[in-house]
Amino acid sequence: MLAQREPVTLRTLVAGTGVSTMAVYTYFDNALSNPDLARVMFDATVPLPDPAAADETFGHLVTAARRAIEIGRFATRHDPADVALRFWASGHGIVSLAVSGVLTNEVLYRHAPALAVAVFVDAGDAPERARRSVAAAWRHAAPSASA
Repeated sequence: MLAQREPVTLRTLVAGTGVSTMAVYTYFDNALSNPDLARVMFDATVPLPDPAAADETFGHLVTAARRAIEIGRFATRHDPADVALRFWASGHGIVSLAVSGVLTNEVLYRHAPALAVAVFVDAGDAPERARRSVAAAWRHAAPSASA
């Protein structure tokens, strides 16, 4: 899919594999194991044949931020797209630094959860609640980080 510049979404990634989309999060550290593939996925110099499909992935983050606003976790003064962009950029930023060798995996594992918490608290979430949520998700997304 990457070599052919086909849009990669969670659904297309797991289609025909017999696993759920949650399995993708379990193997989040794939970017660290395959840095060249990670770079290609976010190389804007090659035009995508279907930019709308590629944008769908970011749309999931916007939807999650909107839901967090609707249930009162995030403040209503925030635009869901802005919150999603901050989360996406901070996550991809730190992973890119690790993939390129600027940061070690140990530094990534130590600081990535704090970045997510900072984004969520800035969006209006209670600090302790944000820490608990991120810690729970991090245990599933990066099991080797807690080992």
